[in-house]
Amino acid sequence: MIRRACALRLGEFGSHLDKTTLISDLMPIFRQLAQDEQDAIRVMCLESLIRIATKFSKEENQVHTLGTLLAAAEDQSWKVRLCFAKSYSKFAEAYGKDLADSNLIQTFVGLLSDSEPEVKNAAVHSLSNSIKNTSPEKLSGLVFPQLANIYADSQTSFKSGCATALCEMASIVG
Repeated sequence: MIRRACALRLGEFGSHLDKTTLISDLMPIFRQLAQDEQDAIRVMCLESLIRIATKFSKEENQVHTLGTLLAAAEDQSWKVRLCFAKSYSKFAEAYGKDLADSNLIQTFVGLLSDSEPEVKNAAVHSLSNSIKNTSPEKLSGLVFPQLANIYADSQTSFKSGCATALCEMASIVG
């Protein structure tokens, strides 16, 4: 219970600290909790990561938080991957267009073909909110082929999410 409470409030607490204290004192605790055996704690760490990432520069995020975020997208627990998929647009915003376009989008595209339908559905539906942080080249080269595969799926919710994302992509890609 204590680890859960700590993971839940890490982002809020970290937003009140200066960078030096955040890096030296809070980030080791964050990394430890982000690897906890309970997936609920790992999910709460991801939610806290959004606030922590906004405190750091691009370079600091690459060093201190990006590895944890990318590992969460490939976590063994579908609940952690689901949290990543649902919050992807917030992560892309917090990390900035450069990191989102160079690192996060490749990992996110993998979730568009996840074995868990809930994860795939969340990824499809959060895609349209994050398109502005993705270059037209990545949209047409990485995302569009995955959407074509998803659209072939028979589930209606996948098709509606694909249609929304394609409409958003059309204004950017042309």
